[in-house]
Amino acid sequence: MRIANYLRPECVALHQRADSLEGAVQQLVALLDGTEDLTDTAAFAADVRARLALGGVCVGNGLAIPHAKSASVKRLQLAALTLDPPLACDTPDGKPLQMLVMIAAPAEANDLHVQVLAELATLFLDTEFCTHLRESTTPEAFCRAVAEREAQDDPAAPPPQTTDEPGYRLLGVTACPTGIAHTYMAAEALEAEAAEMHIAIKVETNGSAGVKNRLTAQEIEQADGIIVAADKNVETARFAGKKVLFVPVSDGIHKPQQLLEQIESGTVAVY
Repeated sequence: MRIANYLRPECVALHQRADSLEGAVQQLVALLDGTEDLTDTAAFAADVRARLALGGVCVGNGLAIPHAKSASVKRLQLAALTLDPPLACDTPDGKPLQMLVMIAAPAEANDLHVQVLAELATLFLDTEFCTHLRESTTPEAFCRAVAEREAQDDPAAPPPQTTDEPGYRLLGVTACPTGIAHTYMAAEALEAEAAEMHIAIKVETNGSAGVKNRLTAQEIEQADGIIVAADKNVETARFAGKKVLFVPVSDGIHKPQQLLEQIESGTVAVY
């Protein structure tokens, strides 16, 4: 899935001002107003506000991903907004909001919006890339930067081999209450840091689209330790007898190196 396929320059606004998160979201809705894939702007705006009221759209690193499934949307589309100055609001890491990407999905889209949201969450984990996007001088340059970055991350390429040992040394499970952005951001952060540290890891995500990359009984048996970064209940009885580190999902996003070093130290209690 390529984000660039759903993002058009006419739906991108750069260096805008906003007095509130709600105001910024309304600007995003306005960017989609009049597009052929949005049949009722007012109804879609109401659907977005309803989802916004549930929380969880601010994902950290200066990014928010408001989203909604709506009968007013014919085909999935995105809108993007950068803020100057940044907007101070309630974010997971305390950083002010600098960029928003909105997902407008059809009501019958099943988990398509979740796939896009997961892709966005992992794409924008890269702080340097986010900075590059915010420095774009035109909407065309913004969209081009996204397309070029996705072209670099070829999904057909085989995953990097971090170790010659068979199987996985460490395992992870990530989950957040809504099962969307934070679930996948934590998984991506743990996998990226493990690659840097030359540690083999497999991370199971418990998202709104169901359990993906499920850990097998054999993998659990052979693992040295397990990191559970979750803010909701996940299946843990299967980890009995293993060293398990339980942390909030935000730690998986912001402290992956610390978590990996802790589980590697062997000081984690047996579950």
